[in-house]
Amino acid sequence: TNALAIRCDDCPTLGPFFAGQSTGGPFRAVPIDTTHDGIADSIGADTTGDGMIDTLIVRRPAVFWSGDRVLFSGALVLWLGVGTAYGVVCEGLGPGAAFYFSATTLGMGGVTSLQTQPDGFLPEPHAWFLGFWIFVGVPLFACTMASLASYVLEQGVRERERRAISNPIDLEDFEIASRIVQPDADLDRSEFVLLELLRMGRVDIATIASIYQKFDEIDVSKDGRVDKAEVLRYNEIRAAIYRAPPGGPSVRPLRDDQWKLGD
Repeated sequence: TNALAIRCDDCPTLGPFFAGQSTGGPFRAVPIDTTHDGIADSIGADTTGDGMIDTLIVRRPAVFWSGDRVLFSGALVLWLGVGTAYGVVCEGLGPGAAFYFSATTLGMGGVTSLQTQPDGFLPEPHAWFLGFWIFVGVPLFACTMASLASYVLEQGVRERERRAISNPIDLEDFEIASRIVQPDADLDRSEFVLLELLRMGRVDIATIASIYQKFDEIDVSKDGRVDKAEVLRYNEIRAAIYRAPPGGPSVRPLRDDQWKLGD
């Protein structure tokens, strides 16, 4: 996940700066500025109901040399070195040409001609070695490039989200968001969150519509709220559907006063 929840009591660096600050109400969250500590996009939350910040929700910073990137990059450098050594020792190539052979073979399938026997085939030991080397090296090359590219994509996504939040709100977007939950001319907190998610590209109208459809399915009382009993009822129905044998009888929806299957 990109978010991390830190209890103020467990964080001697950030905790003293924000612990005890008011959130303006119980169980509320407020944006806080932690850029001076190298962490951005932070939220102070009250999880105990006393109206004071006790938990920091921070977004993990994008780290280029993460564990997987170090592992993949190191393994790829080693594997390219093995291929380069093969090119120098077994094919008589210069170091530059041998590295070119190694990199292009793993990245593009190979563009360097190798020495073959009179029958046109590689010597048997060379063929076995190259087969194993390519079999391991090609997916390793792909995984390393994907891991490195993910950092660039993550940075781009974060910058796009930052611009979307900071840019002025388009009135057309405002009109659409004001009709998502309640068809009125104002935005409440939930509608504003949906508006920002739409502007950030995190969700689209079709996704929101499917979520609302699921909400209506769970909300059997049709009071516009979902309680624990309704969630348990929905979970039991879904579990029964998954357990039902192919071609078996359909699952009958439970009445509002039924909490377990078979009641």
